[in-house]
Amino acid sequence: KQRGRPTTSDEVIVTAGAKQALNMTLLSFLEDGDEVIFPNPGYPPDEVWARYAGAKIMHTPLTKPNWQFDIEKLEHMITPRTKLLIINTPQRPNGHLVENLEGIAEVCLKHKQLMVISDEIFSHIVYDGKQHKTISALPDMAERTIVIDTFSKTYAMTGWRIGWAAAPKPIIEKLSIFLQDSITNIAAFIQKAAYAAMVGPQNWVERKTQILQKKRDKMVAGLNSVPSIRCDTPSGAFYAFPDITGTGLTSQEFTDRLLKAVGVAVVAGTAFGSQGEGYVRVTYATSDEDINEGVKRIRKANLNDIATV
Repeated sequence: KQRGRPTTSDEVIVTAGAKQALNMTLLSFLEDGDEVIFPNPGYPPDEVWARYAGAKIMHTPLTKPNWQFDIEKLEHMITPRTKLLIINTPQRPNGHLVENLEGIAEVCLKHKQLMVISDEIFSHIVYDGKQHKTISALPDMAERTIVIDTFSKTYAMTGWRIGWAAAPKPIIEKLSIFLQDSITNIAAFIQKAAYAAMVGPQNWVERKTQILQKKRDKMVAGLNSVPSIRCDTPSGAFYAFPDITGTGLTSQEFTDRLLKAVGVAVVAGTAFGSQGEGYVRVTYATSDEDINEGVKRIRKANLNDIATV
């Protein structure tokens, strides 16, 4: 309801985290030879179960540097075998919001066989007064969208393994059978804890987001103080995705040499798809002291003089 998609209880299923909701949906929809479109860069671990189902993985390149869907390219990729389109907003790995949901919805509605999986696990971690939006709230898209979210990011309940999916009733009925025949259900005490978090005071969530926004600003400013690095300001999640092309190194070279030279670990952008070349992912969900020390070490590193690991 808060997202603009009126939802009844029989349109929701509780799962063992967002990963299980995604896995069940991929395995329920896809058969050998079907096609599924993932964003590039995206989150490749999500592709595992699509491959297991025998589906063809397709990647739609996001535009640089604002990381939005190219509507024209997306439309050209869709065939009669395309069953699913994956969206995540705020995005992994770059933290940007998907801003052109209306254009994506317009394309999807032209293809009656195409459903959208909307991964919204960072829905409550959005900054600068911006609002999270879901494609499921757009006209005619509630019936075409499976919304997936988790308690892990919003309420720091990662180890509890509890998430949910919202979708049309017939889809939830199929997912419910899958759940019963696999893990049966989520333990009652975990569901009670999640319910308490959801209906209790939300001031902690708001305060956490304010703290993360300050950490984001510190990280972005620090990275932009390094002459060979450029970093835009993400609107959500707790990642930054700086451009390191100014170093003259590939993403993997930069990652390997940085760790060897000064003991700072980042993730090569290519771990998230070919469009991630020239970028690395960093997280600012850590102490201010670690952010300051990490940026200090990056600034003093002479990466070009260090042999690749």
